[in-house]
Amino acid sequence: MADGRAAEPAPCPCGSGGTYTACCRPLITGEIVAGSALALMRSRYCAYCLGETDYILSTWAPATRPAAIGPEQAKVRWLGLEIHGCREGTENDDRGEVEFSATYRVDGHCFTLRETSRFIRSAGRWFYLDGTCGTTRAKPARNKPCPCGSGKKYKHCCHR
Repeated sequence: MADGRAAEPAPCPCGSGGTYTACCRPLITGEIVAGSALALMRSRYCAYCLGETDYILSTWAPATRPAAIGPEQAKVRWLGLEIHGCREGTENDDRGEVEFSATYRVDGHCFTLRETSRFIRSAGRWFYLDGTCGTTRAKPARNKPCPCGSGKKYKHCCHR
């Protein structure tokens, strides 16, 4: 930077608290594979945030993978991820489930997707199989913290 300070590393969109470079980037670029269903879920959320559709499709189980991800995804702005729980999905398992909520904004309105995703491990790699979900309209208050996790008030962040 011009004032001599180094730029702060960007936080990972998955909300892990780590930087994108150290957290989900190595998974999305193929440098490493996810060691758990939770790691894959977080990296897939991050890929949705960044428009990395090739990664999303490559980590979807072939039996349930769509041919393409619809163009409507380009309109979605993902704001935040909250993990509610995991069942199995470790390096010792072949199946796992992750329950989460993801808040997003589209066409000026906020929504919350709540999903229980199922994952399978095949040939040492985790894949998203399917999930059960529901979506509700989120109504963040202007003076409450923004659902994206920025720490700013909603009116000074994603409300714009």
